Amino acid sequence: MEINKINNLKANDDCLLGFYISGRYLRGITVNLQNPTLPMTAEILVNGHLMASVCCIGILYGHLLSNYLNGETALKIGHHREIPGGFEFFLSDYLPLSSPLNISVRAKMGHRECGYVEETIDLASDTFQRLKPLIDLRPLIRFNALSQNDNTIIVSAICNASELEHISMHGENCEITELTCCPSIPHYVFPEKISGISLTAKLNIIDPKLEAKVNLTKNGLSFGQFSDSFFIPANLGKSFDKAIVPMEEQIDRVMASKSKLDYLFSGYASFKTIQNLLAKYTHLTITHDLSILDWGVGCGRVARHFIDANCQVTGVDIDPQNVAWCRHNLLGQYDHISPQPPTNLPTNSIDLAFGISIFTHLTEDDQFKWLEELQRVIKPGGYALMTIQSEYALLRGQEPTRRILSLNEYGIDDAVIGTRLDDVVGKKSDYYRETFHQHQYIIQNWSRWFEVLAFERGEHFSHQDYVILRAR
Repeated sequence: MEINKINNLKANDDCLLGFYISGRYLRGITVNLQNPTLPMTAEILVNGHLMASVCCIGILYGHLLSNYLNGETALKIGHHREIPGGFEFFLSDYLPLSSPLNISVRAKMGHRECGYVEETIDLASDTFQRLKPLIDLRPLIRFNALSQNDNTIIVSAICNASELEHISMHGENCEITELTCCPSIPHYVFPEKISGISLTAKLNIIDPKLEAKVNLTKNGLSFGQFSDSFFIPANLGKSFDKAIVPMEEQIDRVMASKSKLDYLFSGYASFKTIQNLLAKYTHLTITHDLSILDWGVGCGRVARHFIDANCQVTGVDIDPQNVAWCRHNLLGQYDHISPQPPTNLPTNSIDLAFGISIFTHLTEDDQFKWLEELQRVIKPGGYALMTIQSEYALLRGQEPTRRILSLNEYGIDDAVIGTRLDDVVGKKSDYYRETFHQHQYIIQNWSRWFEVLAFERGEHFSHQDYVILRAR
């Protein structure tokens, strides 16, 4: 019990009373000043409704409590080494955490009320104040291809940022025409506090043999980070028109979209991001000598671009249908694996492993098992690039207040069961989660298997963070 966190601490002749929010818990003290060894009862009310009546038996230390009292009362309390008086109440999902809560606590001895304290707590506002600096540091930018015909593409971009004036598009090796702008797009998590802008444009590739790129600008200067761009591979017309892609339901299972263009362009964007991170943090270069593990290969959305770069690609996944598709349509080795390690991969056989949206769906226990397995298969000194959902992802996610409270408490939130892979793991399975991590948690817990080199916030589609790891 951290008494110094209590801002509403009150004392009268009968009791010392107060509370504070810690993670998902309301924690407080109700100490009997007349008979310190006799526990009191705390009635907890939220918005006037009695939510719980708890016996305050959590142990407190008398010498610490005495610092908040005066005179003989302080001496009486300080004389006792341990005193019953602590309590806690879990802030369940049934409470309206998105709106202000009037919380009050009544201290009672039998039927007699001995003390009362109340406070209005706006957890949603606190959550926004915590997340706002993240969007100030890095705007939310997301490109999508709407249509493509030979070397002409129609793209849209949605941007949420603190300041949205004078935002436009800039192209490299492409001409931008028919640019339209729609301001005042509300942010779907904090619609009253964060606005957005939507831009749509037609792109005409100038030299089809070369890669092209589009990014946003603000007052003529580049806006956003490396991955906040729309990358267009060389020979787009030929490569995309002839591209063999999975069935719509297979694409939807791994990326929540049935679009062939989303599959191809997003896979290439992930390839470019990984290439950039390797150049920034490692000595590795993408060559034919590089052995790569796509951990959670899905239907080859990213792997196919490493194959085009002549890398030695191995892909593993728990989805047998997608693994079968990769085996029949892509070069490389593809294995169906169990949701639990180990795999059949040789020890110390991989130079680079990457996992996109994998640790975002594992429980805490399962993540530790897979970290151990990944360390086994990666060569000592080899690298792993893994994405996580941190607080930054809450700017795009649901229930940010609930998740922030859990992250404050534990550093990880893996309580919510996901449903996207029900047809793979079964509807009754609780294996697949919607998991969030704090960076400090990663450093403290993943360092057993890997050296944590860096975090790149939002580098996976301005949503998930990349964690750059080196195998021990």
